[in-house]
Amino acid sequence: MDNFEYLTRDSSILGPHHLDEYVRVWAEYDPAARGRIHYKDMYSLLRVISPPLGLGKKCPHRVACKRLLRMDLPVADDNSVHFNSTLMALIRTALDIKIAKGGADKHQMDRELRKEMMSIWPNLSQKTIDLLVTPHKSTDLTVGKIYAAMMIMEYYRQSKAKKLQLLREEQNRTPLLFQRMEPPSPTQEMDPGQNALPDPQHISGNGLAQDGIMKESQSWVTDRAQKMFQQTGAWSPERGHSEEIEDTRPNSQV
Repeated sequence: MDNFEYLTRDSSILGPHHLDEYVRVWAEYDPAARGRIHYKDMYSLLRVISPPLGLGKKCPHRVACKRLLRMDLPVADDNSVHFNSTLMALIRTALDIKIAKGGADKHQMDRELRKEMMSIWPNLSQKTIDLLVTPHKSTDLTVGKIYAAMMIMEYYRQSKAKKLQLLREEQNRTPLLFQRMEPPSPTQEMDPGQNALPDPQHISGNGLAQDGIMKESQSWVTDRAQKMFQQTGAWSPERGHSEEIEDTRPNSQV
């Protein structure tokens, strides 16, 4: 903390007075003076601290998340970040000190900064240097990874909501277009099970079938009557019933 003025040697950008603001705002999120705050409080911390060290209240949400991505602080087991580590990350991102860009090796940048700090302040302990330039593995949980995942989820929700909105608008618009271009006929609007009119073709088909049956039955009756008439012969009122029976009875030998 004694070398804050050297780290922010460009007084037109950052100065010692920004450190006072940082300490004051940090105390609001760390009333017990543990030297640690939850990583979720970093977002509001950035928006409370005024630029250039912070981002200010009018900073857009996406810009604040990108700043946290660049800071990329390691998160402890209790989901907290350290006071010194956060301050150093704010200074580095504000002044663009050894920040990996365009695919550069972040760990290489950190090693170079650590060497410079050890050459300038040889009396700094290794613990203090580790707090200022935090070494962490690629598998460690960092603030950058957390907010990167949050930004991806937010983008996914926005994209999904936009697609659903466009789909609803298209569904609401499509029936109107069809009604104007091809209005439904009265027969299509009626319920086929209740008020549907019978099919003329079906009627004519049934009618033809019934006529065919009637014609076939009439012809069958006529043929049968003709056969009976041929067997019994011409009947007249003068002939009795017994004679008719005798004539139709087969000849038998007495």
